[in-house]
Amino acid sequence: MAQLDALEAKLNLDIVVRPNDKAQIRALKRVSDNALSLASDIVDSSPTELAAFSGIPAARDYAIAMSPVATRAALLATHLQKSIANKRTPAAQKTLALYAVVKGLGRIVTNETMRETVPLLKAEVAPKVKSPKRKETKEEKAAKRSAKSTAERDTKATAVLAAANGAPPPTSGSSSPASAPAATAPAAAAPATATPSH
Repeated sequence: MAQLDALEAKLNLDIVVRPNDKAQIRALKRVSDNALSLASDIVDSSPTELAAFSGIPAARDYAIAMSPVATRAALLATHLQKSIANKRTPAAQKTLALYAVVKGLGRIVTNETMRETVPLLKAEVAPKVKSPKRKETKEEKAAKRSAKSTAERDTKATAVLAAANGAPPPTSGSSSPASAPAATAPAAAAPATATPSH
């Protein structure tokens, strides 16, 4: 750990990322190292005119130099995880076997210490039983679909009746009031003209 800490200190890493910069960092990953090299060549060709972009070459050189280091460090982390797993797995298997042995030895009256240890070990190694979520039956699913369909038909029918009676359509329900057909008002009957009797 001390050697790793010393190595990190020598690298002088810039690791502080402000929250507002995270999205920008992700978005700008699409700019490749080749693009940085091309931009650096342009800046180097006209350093005076492009002084505002003078930081690109140094940043490009740093990224190209440190990328292999980051890859190697990630490989080291992977190797460490594998080594830990290779050492831990046999120990975990033996711990389960020891738990079974201790449970048996704990039944002996004189092994009070083991009896006190068994519940503690059991809490750590016993599989945690999760209450499974109850699944809906086919009948329950069919009843829900039927109830939903009935509610939609009722809502549409109510909207149609309301529009026919000149009342504002209901706003609740799954169907939109605008989808209800507009009822046309009955045409007014022409007044009958009386014919004079002769």
